[in-house]
Amino acid sequence: MQPAGVKPQIAARIRAREAEALALGWTGEELWETKFWNITPEGNRPGLAAVLGPGQEIGRITELYIELYRDDIFKGRLVQRFYRKS
Repeated sequence: MQPAGVKPQIAARIRAREAEALALGWTGEELWETKFWNITPEGNRPGLAAVLGPGQEIGRITELYIELYRDDIFKGRLVQRFYRKS
């Protein structure tokens, strides 16, 4: 379900973990939506493709969130959680 316009590096990271996320109940839209401001009746719902940045890796995937890891030379490993819509 990869939309056009997703940078190849981002697409490769998502594709590598897509089956695992889908098995845990994530949807293709939650993974591949590219608009950061994706306004829906339920609120703003960006997808993982919209928030996964250069230098970030996909870490632990759970039914509730996906951890994104980034190394910082001053602070060490930083962890950000991308939560599913409720």
